[in-house]
Amino acid sequence: MDTTERLHYAICQFWAGRYVYIRIRPARYQCTHCKGNPTTTQKLTWYEPRSPHTIAYEEHVLRELVHSTVLDVSIKEDLGYEAVMGIIRRHVQTEVD
Repeated sequence: MDTTERLHYAICQFWAGRYVYIRIRPARYQCTHCKGNPTTTQKLTWYEPRSPHTIAYEEHVLRELVHSTVLDVSIKEDLGYEAVMGIIRRHVQTEVD
């Protein structure tokens, strides 16, 4: 695998006084049979591309919001206010089906 590929980091959770970071490099594939040789990147079930947190950690943050404010959770989890709002936007629908 090409070592110049960009590494992705995901914050898994704050555990026992320490942050847990997961460093991942999703596999990339290139089709040699297709016109233009398009590439694709491996999709992971526990991690959303371009999200700095794992899905499990985001669900944990959402549970922390029960009976708390965004600011409370932001302070408790040592996340920025906008990071918590980003988690809400990714998981909570704003329109009715």
